[in-house]
Amino acid sequence: MARLTVMGPWIGPGEERTARHLESALPESWEIIAGRKLPGERSDVDLIVVASNLIFVIEEKSWGPSVVVGDERWWVGRDERRS
Repeated sequence: MARLTVMGPWIGPGEERTARHLESALPESWEIIAGRKLPGERSDVDLIVVASNLIFVIEEKSWGPSVVVGDERWWVGRDERRS
């Protein structure tokens, strides 16, 4: 089981669920950091996962069932959302 550190409040509906799933599924040597606020008004990083020689930055989205991802935008059905 990985170690989970929660830095701030859960924002979206799937953020805590995803963090808890990763905590239980990943090896104990892995670290998960959730809710990291970045400098600025609205910027945050949902999850940072750190392993030996690896770092993953995860932006959790619960917009399903299907999401199309571009460089600057997300599309859920016909709804466009900015990254």
